Amino acid sequence: MQSDAKPAEARATSGFPSPAEDVAESRLDLQALLVRRPAATYFLRMRGEAMQGAGVFAGDILVVDRSLRPTARRLIVLASGGELLVRRYLRAVVSQGVIFVAGGAGESEALALGDTADPANSSRALVWGVVTYVIHRADTLDLDAAGDSSAHVGRYANVQDVG
Repeated sequence: MQSDAKPAEARATSGFPSPAEDVAESRLDLQALLVRRPAATYFLRMRGEAMQGAGVFAGDILVVDRSLRPTARRLIVLASGGELLVRRYLRAVVSQGVIFVAGGAGESEALALGDTADPANSSRALVWGVVTYVIHRADTLDLDAAGDSSAHVGRYANVQDVG
C-alpha cells in the first residue's frame, strides 16, 4: 500500500528555542507604513530653513497626501508664485477667498486663495497637499562660527554634547 503522506520536516536544534521566535516580525516596509493612498502621495525634499521652528529642516523628506483636506495646525504644501511652499494651515475664509497660514517662526499671513481650475495664476495660493510625515536625519549638526560641531541645531539648539 502506497501512502500519500509527506514526511514531517525535521529540525535539528542545539539548546533551547529562541523566545523571540513567537514574535518574529516581517520586514519593515516604509512604503506600507507611510503611504495610505499611493495614487495621491508624493515625496518632496525640503529646501530652505523657513520651517525649522516647526521641526522641518533643509533636506528633510516630506510625505504629502494630495487627497486630504487641510485641518487646523497641520503642515500643508502650497503652490504659490510658481513654487511649492510648506506652511502650517490655520484656517480658510472661502467666502473672502483667503487662507491663513503660519511660517516656521509662528508668524501668520493671509494669502489669496487660488482657483483649482487655474493653478497657473501665480498671484494666488493653492493648497497642493497635506504633509503626513516628515523624515529627517537624527544627527543634523551644524558647525558654529568657531568650527565647533558639538552644538546641535534646530529644535535642540541649546543642547550641548557632554563627554
